[in-house]
Amino acid sequence: NVMFRLDAGGLRFLHIGDNRADWPAEVAESVGQVDVLMVTVDDSNHLLTYEEVDSLIDRLSPRVVIPMHYQIPGLMPDCAGLRPPDGWLATQQRVKRLGRHSTTFSGQDLPDSTEIWVFEPSPESMSAPEAVP
Repeated sequence: NVMFRLDAGGLRFLHIGDNRADWPAEVAESVGQVDVLMVTVDDSNHLLTYEEVDSLIDRLSPRVVIPMHYQIPGLMPDCAGLRPPDGWLATQQRVKRLGRHSTTFSGQDLPDSTEIWVFEPSPESMSAPEAVP
């Protein structure tokens, strides 16, 4: 599987894809400091458990965590195998529901300690032909 690290505007973004949390030491070292972490949080058998997500956040200490790759009611059927992020979000101290599907990142606007930022689904994804009625 592939992880993507993007350095832009003085910020470092890391999208971990569908990778597990037990990275080889050389991968962990090459990742370095992360400002914005995009991580899977559905706790299903094929992705990270909630404990693995928490451990990864503790290890990387990002300023923002964006949950991804989870079930969105109304967009995908229950049989898709994914779960909503609500169970994990309920265990987190600093959750910020943005109320929108996009944002602009600026170092001066990011929190000093880790916050979880939850985006709304984009209108385009909710109107997709494969969306569940």
